[in-house]
Amino acid sequence: MKRFPEGIENVINGDIFAYAAGRQFERWIDSVGGATRDEGHSVNGIILTPSGIIESILRDEVFVERDLRVSTVTSTTLIIVSGLKSSVDDYYNNAIYYNVTTGHKTYVSDYTGSTKTLTLAAADTSATAADNIYLTNIQGDNKINYQSFDVIGNTTSGTRKDWLFGRSINSFSTPQALIEQLCFESHSILLDTYDGYKFLSLDEAASADTWTVPLTRNSERELVSGRLSPLSDIYTDFRLKYAFDYASGTYKKEFFVNRDVVSSNASILGATEKTKCANAETDYKVKKYFEYSSDWIYDDNTAEYLLQKLVNWLTKQYAIVTWAGEFNSHIKYEIGDQVILNYANMVPTGINNSSKFIIFSKEINPLTPSVTFQLLEVGAGISVLGYGSRYGSSYGRGY
Repeated sequence: MKRFPEGIENVINGDIFAYAAGRQFERWIDSVGGATRDEGHSVNGIILTPSGIIESILRDEVFVERDLRVSTVTSTTLIIVSGLKSSVDDYYNNAIYYNVTTGHKTYVSDYTGSTKTLTLAAADTSATAADNIYLTNIQGDNKINYQSFDVIGNTTSGTRKDWLFGRSINSFSTPQALIEQLCFESHSILLDTYDGYKFLSLDEAASADTWTVPLTRNSERELVSGRLSPLSDIYTDFRLKYAFDYASGTYKKEFFVNRDVVSSNASILGATEKTKCANAETDYKVKKYFEYSSDWIYDDNTAEYLLQKLVNWLTKQYAIVTWAGEFNSHIKYEIGDQVILNYANMVPTGINNSSKFIIFSKEINPLTPSVTFQLLEVGAGISVLGYGSRYGSSYGRGY
């Protein structure tokens, strides 16, 4: 049986296996809040990009109400569902309507909260009371910052447009666990912000604001300090296993790289990565092995893309800076934003006014008032962004 795409298996029953392409884009990929969305993908297209999979998990699996029953059918386009959770007018607008009993699918064009009446964009001509229905993409257009997803997934310019993902969910898992794994394997982060969920790649931004003046205490002590990521986060020998085979329970492919050798079939990894491994051994006097088995990656190029990112991030120490700033000028920045620090008194030569830093922590002090940030030099180790490492090796002064 031919695999399409390669490596994606779906467990059907017992020891019987079949191959499937994956979930499909719904209406939200072409329309957001009634406005046209254009990032190169189309309704009913197979979702293979990490941004598309994560957005689908949120819209199609998290922002949902299931096991609903039709209470009254006023007309083929007016359906009363008394079990709906919200009584706010327009709350379910643009949610996708599925009538499991009749097989009809459309979207909600209007909602009257006082009577819990859904107005359907396309008539459900066979609908009757007691039909089983469910709604997806509830408030999805308001809860998701789709522009950030398009920066990553746009078929022309997306930063992860060529990364292909796919797997079978053949055992219980939570959306959070799946999304965390997807973020790691796409070298990205998902943030819940004031503007909705944002999906950001952990790459250096094309541009960034520059911070020059931190707060001071008693007009003399700068509220800025720094430290280095620990040596325990340095690795020099890397191996990535991928293309999991559900029948055998093993990963069928792998790429590896260290100071002396790179996989013979590699087309993206090469001398640059070998040199970074060699420099890490020389500079830090360590030899340490890193291995990761990817459940989402089956594509050869994608596996190399990820391993290239891992080698780049885990072969050197990086600066971590604590910076307190004046409230009015700093409150607008949020986790995931990148900035440049131009403050030679505290930021070491070589990265001052040049390296970009990503915000990974933000605390507001209303009494001062001030905002305190934890900033990580872009390219730094993965663990500080949510994978469990501790950081020490302080430099500079401040707190």
